[in-house]
Amino acid sequence: MTKLQTQFVVMTLVISMVGSAAAIVVIATNPLPVIAQKAIPTNKIANGNVTMPKITSQSVTTSKIQGLTRLIFAGCNLNFGTVNPHADGLAVCSVPGTVAGDNVVATPNNGMWDAFAFYNVDSLDGKVRILVHNNSDNILQGLPTTWSVIVFHK
Repeated sequence: MTKLQTQFVVMTLVISMVGSAAAIVVIATNPLPVIAQKAIPTNKIANGNVTMPKITSQSVTTSKIQGLTRLIFAGCNLNFGTVNPHADGLAVCSVPGTVAGDNVVATPNNGMWDAFAFYNVDSLDGKVRILVHNNSDNILQGLPTTWSVIVFHK
């Protein structure tokens, strides 16, 4: 399995976990705890209604997901600079609280050039390193792109 396939599997897992959690709230037949009574069911969530300012700090903790200390959400404006043909471009995103060995999912919010392939993402102390690969025979000048990052802090 390639690193790109691994990233896809991890992203799919995150989406599945969120969808499953929402489904449990919707189909629950027993009286819900007070906090769940205030939750918005999935049929009332429209595109763009749930935004970062509406997600409270530390709202996802180990009591919700076993094996994690917390999830860290971050956004970064990255530029991979000039990338030679068939070479890698590197950019670093500051993510306080991240340590080497944390699992990371990253995705560009506004896409990438077709010639660039998302290659790898690594967690380091306080930051995340993202690699892309130039699949073309031309030198590419990277453009600034906005990325979303989720760190699974152990």
